[in-house]
Amino acid sequence: MSRPTPPSVFHPTPRRIAMAGFDRAWPLAALCAALLSALVLGALAAGRGLPVWMPLNATSHGLHGPEAAGVTALDLAHTGLGAAIHIASCFFWAAVAVLLIRRAAQGGAWLGWSITG
Repeated sequence: MSRPTPPSVFHPTPRRIAMAGFDRAWPLAALCAALLSALVLGALAAGRGLPVWMPLNATSHGLHGPEAAGVTALDLAHTGLGAAIHIASCFFWAAVAVLLIRRAAQGGAWLGWSITG
């Protein structure tokens, strides 16, 4: 019985990374990031005695200015816009992360180092 030849150290066989499939990984990573970060920020706000939606209101400061961080009302102008910005940013950064993971799976790990270095 012959044993398979191991891949060369200089030319390793590419491994398939489960999260490297952009079509499924991108929305899954984005939704998980959006939900988890909103839950954590809401819990931290509740721990301080503030409404759980207040961190989403603060996200709308780009349109409403710094005073948006102090708005305690649950409204479409602050909470709705803040949620939309929060979710859109999670989708953007998830796309960046998945593309970097795909690049690393193809042997381009240097890309991650070049961005952080």
